[in-house]
Amino acid sequence: MQPPPPGTHPPPLSAAASDEALADALRSGGEAATARPVAVLMARHWQSVFDYASVVTPSPKAAFLLTTAAFDTVLGELRRRRPTTALRPLLLAAARRTGAAWARDAEVTALAGLRHPETGRAVPAAMFTADGDRTLTARAFQLLSGADQCLIWHTEAEGEGISVPAALLAVDPRTAAARREPVRETFRAAVLRCHRELAPDDSCRHYSKLLDAAARRKDGDTCAPMPAPVPDVSAHAAQCAHCRLAADQLDHTGDRLGLLLAEALLGRAAR
Repeated sequence: MQPPPPGTHPPPLSAAASDEALADALRSGGEAATARPVAVLMARHWQSVFDYASVVTPSPKAAFLLTTAAFDTVLGELRRRRPTTALRPLLLAAARRTGAAWARDAEVTALAGLRHPETGRAVPAAMFTADGDRTLTARAFQLLSGADQCLIWHTEAEGEGISVPAALLAVDPRTAAARREPVRETFRAAVLRCHRELAPDDSCRHYSKLLDAAARRKDGDTCAPMPAPVPDVSAHAAQCAHCRLAADQLDHTGDRLGLLLAEALLGRAAR
């Protein structure tokens, strides 16, 4: 096999490259060319994934093993398919799925390294169960673009400053800051879309905009229009679990949006 002609190798990526560019390099480069992207991605995201793993595992060793497994899974996926711009939630979700698979496997839970060093107990599978009350939030999050997922996850779910997702996206922080509120609106619209698509009947779809208006008013938007005459949204929601859960997931007062996203992605451990 002849070596490639001089000048055909792409220049090495800067450590300031976006997550998307680093992920793309994993897919297109050889082992030597991917060493830097792997190192940078792990340096950026290891601590957050390890912090989550520490919550759902009984020891630092088990947390290390789960974090390593999550990175192995996601980096392998990035080598086989197009890159994504929202790696942190992808890694966290991989850790939750892997932890759930381990917790369901009796032979895995019997391993000493995955049990509490003092009590010998394993983590219950329920710790990794997705929150069924956050289905609309989970589905709406998947409808966002990768860049919007990155922005809303880091600023809302992890409560980080705008400079963090801006760096991961390799964009100016002012550009990211200007996008923050539109992303919140895009996400709210996605929740409403999922509410309508999963509605059990037409009456629930009829209440969709009313649920949104009521939630906006609760969030302090006194200009949110309410159709006249106003149907009794509360009475309907009291009898309809689908609309009641939608109203709850449209309530973004205070820091609730971040909690909703964390519960949707991480399940019980988010609490």
